[in-house]
Amino acid sequence: MTKFTVRIELHDTDDYEPLHEQMERREFLRTIEANDGSVYHLPPGEYNQISDRTAREVRAAATAAIRATGKKGAILVTPSSGRYWRGLDEVEHDEEDDGCLALGNTRVGRPDWS
Repeated sequence: MTKFTVRIELHDTDDYEPLHEQMERREFLRTIEANDGSVYHLPPGEYNQISDRTAREVRAAATAAIRATGKKGAILVTPSSGRYWRGLDEVEHDEEDDGCLALGNTRVGRPDWS
């Protein structure tokens, strides 16, 4: 399984909620998990995915999510063997993470890759 960081910047809008919904349908998370099991919120427009897909397939899924919103945007997909961060807000244990159920950085449910 490969860890991907995906950055999306929507053009001509500040409303990312429709994108968040579309990305969630395609198994993108808005959180990242540390080695100690702590989970952190990613910055706005940043997503996490752990999958067997190629970077090209991950980009295609993110492109489909943007198209589903009716907006245009820029995408950067980066596969990683290690990620380091500082200053991200930790997800509270009772928080639902904006509707995205995260269990060990995997999502529950069937993805919509279209």
